[in-house]
Amino acid sequence: MDRRGRGGVHPRTGGEARAPRSTVPVEVIREFVAPRLAAMGYELVDVRLGSAEGRRCIELLVDKPGGVGADDCQAVGEHVSVWLDMVDPVAGRYMLQVSSPGFDRPLRTREHFERFAGSQVVVVVRGSEEGGGRRRLRGQLVGLREGDVVVRTEEGEVAVAFDRVERARIELVWDD
Repeated sequence: MDRRGRGGVHPRTGGEARAPRSTVPVEVIREFVAPRLAAMGYELVDVRLGSAEGRRCIELLVDKPGGVGADDCQAVGEHVSVWLDMVDPVAGRYMLQVSSPGFDRPLRTREHFERFAGSQVVVVVRGSEEGGGRRRLRGQLVGLREGDVVVRTEEGEVAVAFDRVERARIELVWDD
């Protein structure tokens, strides 16, 4: 399966349904889909709205213990498509894509930062209210400490408030 997760295809539309409303936040889709996938034994890692192959799309990154394969993506795609059709949280046509989070998986939740402690990561941090800007941390994820995400960088340990993490992902490190 390719990185874009072509495994989850709606049986009636071949993956196409309706386009996301620009006013529908990702959180609405996440809050609706995550508990339903959890009941099936899957974790909803991330939801992304965007475009692929010139079409608007909703991309779901899903995982489960032992990882996900094409059959998992197909099953998740079929279920999610039916669920989204029932509640119709988005208007217009869209393509639904389901894939695994990959080796460079995003880290979104506090549980992710705990589970993947010891991994090499890249964390983008929003600046302070006064200073603005962004800061990129690269190093080994220590985990959470008193609610802060802690990364061991070349300069030492850096702790940042969880709510200041704009995005984070595991970074692949290739051994020579």
